[in-house]
Amino acid sequence: MRYLVSIIVISACLVVFISCHKQSEEGNDVYNFPIRPGTSQWMKFTSLDEKLKACQIPDSILKDISTKGLIETVINYPLLMNYVAYNTPQSGVEAIETQFNGLSELLDREDSSKSLFNFYKETNPSKEELTWYNAGQIAFIEALLSQDVINSRFSDDEIYELILETKNRYENKPQSEKWSANKYTVWLMGKALQKSEYEPFESEVKNNSTLKSFLDKGFYLDKNMAKIIYDYADDFVLKYKK
Repeated sequence: MRYLVSIIVISACLVVFISCHKQSEEGNDVYNFPIRPGTSQWMKFTSLDEKLKACQIPDSILKDISTKGLIETVINYPLLMNYVAYNTPQSGVEAIETQFNGLSELLDREDSSKSLFNFYKETNPSKEELTWYNAGQIAFIEALLSQDVINSRFSDDEIYELILETKNRYENKPQSEKWSANKYTVWLMGKALQKSEYEPFESEVKNNSTLKSFLDKGFYLDKNMAKIIYDYADDFVLKYKK
């Protein structure tokens, strides 16, 4: 009888553990910022520093948020769009990482790379659904995937999938928008190509200082450079599976 009771207790504990683990993986624990634009407290702030402090995630909560939940928390960060105010996409990401403990925690997590890529693949609204704000959120995810600390964790096949995903997104943009409205997509495409160590592209980067600068910082992109990166990506995709 004592043995049976022990089995029941252990089984119950396992059910609770699996249930909690599943809930964590599903990302049902997105942090809701209590003070944000539109609240009375926010309107009383007179400095950026006050806003930055109000948007930090309490340490008692931060470590327990699932990675998926943390990604959604980051893109809902009230001051996220400040990243576009910096001179380059790279400096924008670095600034947000310094200012917001949620992003620094996300970049430190070993499973953040796969989680970010999965989130990116699932987040591709149609042109009709796209707003300025969610376009900015998607661009920020692309900027995060462009970070060396993130893409260094990908396998060769995952890098291939990332190049294919960005290539498809680029192709599905209207011709007039491809290079001007897709800076972050092209940046991610180029960074993934770099990580693939595709020799023809490596040679191009070595001999093209403007391209190297763009890959380093995400600035400055013109029509010709976008075409160079896309053409190498297209060539890489055709040859990779052969």
